Amino acid sequence: MYSNLYAASNDVNLGLTSSEFKCFLGIIFLSGYVSVPSRRMFREQRTDAHNVLVRAAMRRDRFETIFSNLHVADNANLDPMDKFSKLRPLMSKLNERCMTFVPNETYFSFDESMFPYFGRHGCKQYIRGKPIRFGYKFWCGATHLGYICWFQPYQSKNPNAKHEEYGVSASVVLQFSEALTEARPGQYHFVFDNFFTSFALLDKLSSRGHQATGTVRKGRIDKSPLESDVALKKRERGTFDYRIDGKGNIICRWNDKGVVTVAGAGIDPLCLVNPYSLKMKKAIQVQQPNMIKVYNQFMGGVDRADENTKNYRPSIRGNKWYSSPLLFCFELVLQNAWQLHKTYDEKPTDFLEFRRHVLCHYLKTHSHPPESGRRGRPSQKRNIDSHYDGMNHVIVKQGRQTRCAKCHKNTTFRCGKCDVALHVKCSVEYHTE
Repeated sequence: MYSNLYAASNDVNLGLTSSEFKCFLGIIFLSGYVSVPSRRMFREQRTDAHNVLVRAAMRRDRFETIFSNLHVADNANLDPMDKFSKLRPLMSKLNERCMTFVPNETYFSFDESMFPYFGRHGCKQYIRGKPIRFGYKFWCGATHLGYICWFQPYQSKNPNAKHEEYGVSASVVLQFSEALTEARPGQYHFVFDNFFTSFALLDKLSSRGHQATGTVRKGRIDKSPLESDVALKKRERGTFDYRIDGKGNIICRWNDKGVVTVAGAGIDPLCLVNPYSLKMKKAIQVQQPNMIKVYNQFMGGVDRADENTKNYRPSIRGNKWYSSPLLFCFELVLQNAWQLHKTYDEKPTDFLEFRRHVLCHYLKTHSHPPESGRRGRPSQKRNIDSHYDGMNHVIVKQGRQTRCAKCHKNTTFRCGKCDVALHVKCSVEYHTE
């Protein structure tokens, strides 16, 4: 394992095993819904933050050692042109495994996903108006329910990039189509938004036997004879206009709440939808082209995956730049496992319950509890507010001598409420000063 290799280069005998790594990963997943300001608080003896499951699974110093030495690549063999070379072996392996278990579907959506990061790195993005404005951007291909089957991090100059003549946005869609076809040969239908859609991309996918549907930006329509947005907006809701170019691509402009332009799949069969009309104060029936229906039904798989994980992102993070995309990989694996669970299990659970089941299994089955006799000195931090409330501070006998919290001399008594050793004569001063 590369973590052991990296630790050895720093004169640290890590000895990390796959079983211990699962225990470590369970603590990471736990921090997604049990969040504390500092990861050391999980092991405090104070009842407001103490977590019995984490404390019994792994020692604090062992967790810190693993976290500081966590590596997924050999630092001696990094590609200087690849800004994500430290993570490339893991990402390549995950793409291979995700493609192996991808559900048998025809429609796949393609979009971008952001994972928060506020440090300094050449690939960190700022996207105005997005829920996550600062972070790493990943190109993702997914099923319409949110199973991520392929992903790549964005970097300005990618040494492994292909089809650069089609532009950055179209080239990653073509890479995804190649990876999907190589893993599972067949003809597929790709759906994406206006950031990716171009007629050159549609022609290329069509030449490979695939179909595609996507919204189109006005600047990418060369002198289209379609009815203008202004004129179409004045007509009744559900009106549309379409044209077919010389290569068989269909472009359609449809009037709903606003005017939307879509290219790709055919117009027929027309369907009827029942949107709510604010003007008429009721649901109305309008016609909808098939390509609009396909886009609405199958677009958004990546957004679904983001929605599933946004509330449970791990609160345990490191200072190194690659800790954030590494956590993205961990979350992607767990979210995909849940998607497969929903697909094949007769009684599927929600994502939170599935997450809890996985991490509890990891922490209980692969735990590495502290050795007997190696318990550290308990924390001296106490609940200060309860010291001075003047209620139920009863001095009781204890079985062995410990140091008084006030005078620091040995005593056989303690405060039953504060759980600290105290002489009877020191009790008043301790609870009032």
